[in-house]
Amino acid sequence: MRALPVLCLLLLLSCRQQAAERSFYYWKNHYESDMSNTLSDSLATSFGITHFYVRYLDVDWSEQMQIPVPSSGLGYAASLPSAMAPRYTPVIFITNRVFERISDRWCDDSLALKLKAIVDEKTKAINEAYLTTVADKVRPPYVAGQVYNEDSLRSRLRDSLARSPEEIQIDCDWTVKTRDRYFRFLRSLKKQFPGFAISATIRLFPYKYPGKMGVPPVDRGMLMCYNMDRVDNSRARNSVFDLATMKQYLTDKQYPLPLDAALPVFGWYAWFRGNTLKGIIYPAELGDNDLRDHFGNSGNGYLLHEDYTIGNHYLREGDVLRKEMPEPAALEEAAQLLQQQVKGLRRISFFHWDTRLLNTYDNTIRKIYATF
Repeated sequence: MRALPVLCLLLLLSCRQQAAERSFYYWKNHYESDMSNTLSDSLATSFGITHFYVRYLDVDWSEQMQIPVPSSGLGYAASLPSAMAPRYTPVIFITNRVFERISDRWCDDSLALKLKAIVDEKTKAINEAYLTTVADKVRPPYVAGQVYNEDSLRSRLRDSLARSPEEIQIDCDWTVKTRDRYFRFLRSLKKQFPGFAISATIRLFPYKYPGKMGVPPVDRGMLMCYNMDRVDNSRARNSVFDLATMKQYLTDKQYPLPLDAALPVFGWYAWFRGNTLKGIIYPAELGDNDLRDHFGNSGNGYLLHEDYTIGNHYLREGDVLRKEMPEPAALEEAAQLLQQQVKGLRRISFFHWDTRLLNTYDNTIRKIYATF
């Protein structure tokens, strides 16, 4: 076989799609031990993760104050563990009802200004906590009579390890009714973060119907391939993830924004009494034999044979737990679909980081990362 000319080889190499960056969402109110221990760090390294999306805060509407207010999120004293050291993006979740009620002044100016101040303060606190952690690891051993300059060490570390985010992400399930106000806010936010990329989450419906839903005025979109139905819909097969639903919305038509994509590695049991949602029961609340000993199979869920207590939940005979854990095979097929239909994905992310569930999806995560 004749060797390909060098020019042809270079052209082939240039046409190869660059591998997507491996990312994860961390969506808790504070950093627990599962993110700071050796297991977590080794898992992140093993998966090849080089980026995290970090929940900074949630914003909701206060009926009492008649303004948008922070409702939860990352505590100011939190420290990013070394597993998140490479790069991270702050994420701000804003409820849609904020944009149903917000005034023009808040929409065009005030909300973005207040979020800028919070992001700056949280980022500063995170960096200082991180510098302290690193300084403790690299501080030279004490030598009698030797003068040790802590400020000098911190200054050198600050110069070499500063981790100011390069991107801010806004997570909001906007509607046709709130589209204009939400987009005005995004333009205002962009002015507050010059030099930053602004990204926004894109659900499947807005992805398929950009003409109806509009395209956010941001630099990138994050295609969220989960939370596909209302959890209180008793007829839903799986509100967290349903491959058939995803196939209905994904098309090979190019979306007007460059995209990243996120898949779920989380789930729960939706607890129904008749057609009424009574609550959410998480896998950690179930004992090893609860489902086997007290429930029978019922479609995609479990039918309770007798009155029974799970944690603080009192269940009655006849109640149903609908299992809403994504099946690994379905996630792998979804990843193949994304690769075929959505071109140029920069990052592949999973929602969300929880070491108790990572074992369940370990092989699936690795296979999907390898797909891209």
